[in-house]
Amino acid sequence: MKGMNDVMLSCDTATYLITRSEFDRVNCVKWMQLKMHLAGCKYCRRFAEQSKYISEQLNKIRNPETQKLSVFFNDKQKKKINTAIENQLRKT
Repeated sequence: MKGMNDVMLSCDTATYLITRSEFDRVNCVKWMQLKMHLAGCKYCRRFAEQSKYISEQLNKIRNPETQKLSVFFNDKQKKKINTAIENQLRKT
């Protein structure tokens, strides 16, 4: 089974590679291993979708040409957003 462990990635490694690929290139072998893992793991596919969405939204905020209004939250709004995120995480 050692050979299979060399090919298949753990979810921890897959999520690391997903996050890393947002900022840097991943070598071809790791990329193919990640694609194989994503083909069989719905949880990591979901993580990849969420990660991509978050990156896209952050890039919109960072790019002043696509952002007409600046986004600022007061402490009450931040707490409300944080609570909503925590509640959503508890559901999954």
